Order: sequence, then C-alpha cells, then structure tokens
Amino acid sequence: MFRCLTPTEFELLKLLKELGLDESAVIRHYDITEKLCPLYYVEHEDAWKQLKKDIGTKMDE
Repeated sequence: MFRCLTPTEFELLKLLKELGLDESAVIRHYDITEKLCPLYYVEHEDAWKQLKKDIGTKMDE
C-alpha cells in the first residue's frame, strides 16, 4: 500500500541521505539525556520503532 511521507520522515530522510547515514543514526533526546523529548515517541515506543523501520525501508527505495 502506498503511503505519503510525513514531514518528519521527509526531513529525516533528506538529512540522512545528505550525511550518508542510516536510520540507526536517528536518536531521541530521551535516548541520551532521558529528557521526555519528543514526548510522543517516548510515550509510544512502538511508534518510534515503526518510524525508524519506515525510514530504513524508504532509504532502500
């Protein structure tokens, strides 16, 4: 099924490609400082994992 990119996904993909990185380079403030940022992805770990998976899939296209 075709799905458009969210603005977040679009910007992440653009930066990752520009810098020659993959989705494993994307981290949250929470991962380093335990600051609740971005709050949605801290509270919804499954959504965070899905975002990274979707970015990885799009990078392969």
